[in-house]
Amino acid sequence: MSSSSLPEGKGFRRKYIEEAFEILGYNQDLVQFADTKAGTLIVINSLFVASSQVAHSQAWIVNALQTAAVALAAVAIACCFWVVRSRNPPFRGKDHHDLVFFAEVLTRPDHERYMAEFLSIPDQVHLEDVLRRVYIVSWIASRKFRGYALAERVTILAGAVWVASNLLALVLR
Repeated sequence: MSSSSLPEGKGFRRKYIEEAFEILGYNQDLVQFADTKAGTLIVINSLFVASSQVAHSQAWIVNALQTAAVALAAVAIACCFWVVRSRNPPFRGKDHHDLVFFAEVLTRPDHERYMAEFLSIPDQVHLEDVLRRVYIVSWIASRKFRGYALAERVTILAGAVWVASNLLALVLR
């Protein structure tokens, strides 16, 4: 992005910086939301696994369905852990150290140095830093929601197999 692509004047740039931070916050909330939803699926699938271990049947079909439900729940749990774990995009921008990302902030020896450096950077650089982070966090959120969608589908399948095994166990008693 070049500084000529933005309207002139600090007021415009400050407005863009504020809007960029709002977008960054929204996307960070989406990342947290995906992690929370994945955590909920971990609990649900753990219940499928735990309850399948309690009920044993003489009928091989019930045991086979319970085993399938446990296997599917395990796959869904693995997908959820992938959602929670996924963070870093496979791409890197320019070798640029910004003043927005926490790890970069903490490379400064103390808070006074960080504040001085932050206040000395032109608005254009701040805007570019925030927009770069918006893009990275958006990529992370997208990846998490793709993983969550897979975990959700596998959880639904695990739940259906779990219900079928329990209903069949009741019928065959």
